[in-house]
Parts: sequence; structure tokens; C-alpha cells
Amino acid sequence: MSEENPCLAFFEKHKDSGGNKVRALQQEPTALGWEKFPASCHSPGVVQPEESILRLAFQPLHIDPETRTLKPSAVSDVKDKGFSVDRLKYVSREVSIESGRAQAEKAMTLHGRTPRELRAVSTLEVAAVRSLMINGLRAFGVYDTAQDDNMAHADVCQLVPEGQAGRSARSQLLELCDSCLDILPNEGC
Repeated sequence: MSEENPCLAFFEKHKDSGGNKVRALQQEPTALGWEKFPASCHSPGVVQPEESILRLAFQPLHIDPETRTLKPSAVSDVKDKGFSVDRLKYVSREVSIESGRAQAEKAMTLHGRTPRELRAVSTLEVAAVRSLMINGLRAFGVYDTAQDDNMAHADVCQLVPEGQAGRSARSQLLELCDSCLDILPNEGC
């Protein structure tokens, strides 16, 4: 199967490589074409341009509480491990938000990480993400990386190399996410 689907073979090989997955993807000359293949054996189907995806934003990691805008850290995962999103074709916004709240609680409780709270979401159109260009090249790929416990999971990965091009690409993505940012009401209110 990996012979017929280089995307699946690549993502399986790099599923535990953390911060090296996207750097390795940037070295693959046909990585952009891999969007036409599932990247997971749990795939419900490849990510289509007309789909909407939801990105979760946590405070204080991703949101400036004063300006209520996104920090650059909100998109930093796109350059190394992939920018996790949920495909709204396969999960509701509400379920994704509840999952994000549980994820924040688990990170603090089990891992003792910095206290965090899900405070906002950005609903992005896949076509808009795929239309971001740097020096005439597509800046990002959107891959179906469904998980056994979340078939709606996908990853946005930076395809342009690090350096000025990478910073410019992330700046465009941050601007796109900020333009459709929805601050969530406090849970207790």
C-alpha cells in the first residue's frame, strides 16, 4: 500500500518524529501532490478545497489577553509537527470545542503543563489556506491525518523552507486565522 500511496507511507514513518515531520516533508519533491492521498489508515477521505477546518486557540499560549488577537505561537506548529485542525465535515464545532477543553484540562492535570484554557477558534476554508503563496509557490499543504480516536483530524504543513519565506508564510497564516477568530465565552458565564 505504501508503494501506491507515498503520502500514507511518509506520515506513518514520521508519526512519532515530532518536530521533524514537516522539515522532512519539505524535502519531498512531490509532497504537494500528496494532498490527493489519505495520510492515515483511519481516513474518511482526502481534504477537499471546499471544506472548512477549525483551529483551536488556547490562552495564554496562543492569545494575547490584552488585544484579544493571536500570537505568532498560534501558528508555530505548522513549521515542524503540523498545525492540527478538525474537519467540520466530520465533527461539529461544538464537539471539537469540548474536545479542546478536555485536551487543555488533561495537559494541565496529567502533564503539569502551563495552565491553559480554550479561548477561541478560527474557522478556515481549506481553499483559502491552500491559496497562500510565497515567491510564487504554495506555502501550505492540508493533509488528511485522521486518528483512531478523531477521524476529523487534519494537519496543515508549511511547504516552503524555513528562513524569510517560512516567516512570511506563517505571517500570512496568522493573519488568516486572526481574520476569522471567534473568542469563546467563558465557561462559567
